[in-house]
Amino acid sequence: MDEMKMSDPECILQCGNLLTEEDSTKEHVILNAIGGRKTVTGFICTRCNQNTGRLWDAELARQLNPLSLLLGIKRHRGRVPSQVFPTSGDEEVQLHSDGRMTIATPSYKETTIGNIKQLKLRARSMRELRRLITGLRRKYPPLANRSVHELMATARGDSYYSSDMTEVTLDFGGEKTGRSLVKSAVALVYDSGIDPQACDLAINYLSTHNAKPCFGYYYDGDRDLVVNRPLEKPLHCVYVRGRSDIRAILGYVEFYSLHRMLLCLSESYSGDDFANLYAVDPVKGEELDIEIDLDLSMPDIHSAFAYERFDDRVRQSAVNSLFEYIVKSNFKRSLDKSIGDAVKHAFDNCDAEHGEYLTDDQLQRLIKDIMGKMKPFIKHNTESFGN
Repeated sequence: MDEMKMSDPECILQCGNLLTEEDSTKEHVILNAIGGRKTVTGFICTRCNQNTGRLWDAELARQLNPLSLLLGIKRHRGRVPSQVFPTSGDEEVQLHSDGRMTIATPSYKETTIGNIKQLKLRARSMRELRRLITGLRRKYPPLANRSVHELMATARGDSYYSSDMTEVTLDFGGEKTGRSLVKSAVALVYDSGIDPQACDLAINYLSTHNAKPCFGYYYDGDRDLVVNRPLEKPLHCVYVRGRSDIRAILGYVEFYSLHRMLLCLSESYSGDDFANLYAVDPVKGEELDIEIDLDLSMPDIHSAFAYERFDDRVRQSAVNSLFEYIVKSNFKRSLDKSIGDAVKHAFDNCDAEHGEYLTDDQLQRLIKDIMGKMKPFIKHNTESFGN
């Protein structure tokens, strides 16, 4: 992890706070919530960092949370929060940071067969099932005659694969998200040793309510600004470049190889040329060696701001590539988990002590148990990929 020492005594947002050693916090160039690692210090005061984190960064993380879950992003602190998604079968599922998908809420269904009333309960854990049973014992008097322990003994843990499609929304944008990504670019300018106040357009956008955005989306079918884009993995990147020839500080920000933004942080830059890049594989947290092409004219920049460089075919191709990666990586993650669970279950039930050699009978039962436990996974994926 790179970190720049404090050198500028003024908060980037010009709030009036001086950046003392006690009042200067680490700012992630790319949010740790989505897999970023690199930080700078001496850039923003504690109060502004907390406020922008709560208002801007949290909104960016929220919008990208579905992709963070689907890709299994790991944070330095905490986990990616689980999220509920609708399905094509008019139900809801909850996706967790470890790749598990569960029902969204506990439920029960009442059916009557002849004079017998039956209750079918579903819960995400035994603890949740216990709470559900406790509540139902008050609603159904016959259950009150049986202990919670007795009723819990009839429960069984089971896994199943739904044939319904999970619906994921990829909406992205808005003022708060825009401010977060512009702040990231200015942080990287500061990391280059350049006074961030030179980013006058960006500072105005960050500090002024309803200011005009200093960025636009860039999906040009004739020109990918990531020259050597890795096709086998998603990436995050922030790139800034000071160009004395056009008196501008330009920037490029990309999240998950999907959301691509071209920035102009200043059109009145009078300093030397500079460039700085932070690119990372969000899944592994490893920095990437890529090249960004910002040899653009100011008319090129302005055309992007006017949505004239937004080719929906390019964006759809980026969506397809990303979800092809997600399907492959989630299949591997699910396969590894299914094998691990099946092997553990089989060994726990093969009547062999640790360190013992398995008999032929135990080995046959072990294989049968593993295949039996794996059957739902195999059946589900055979049907899915067959279709």
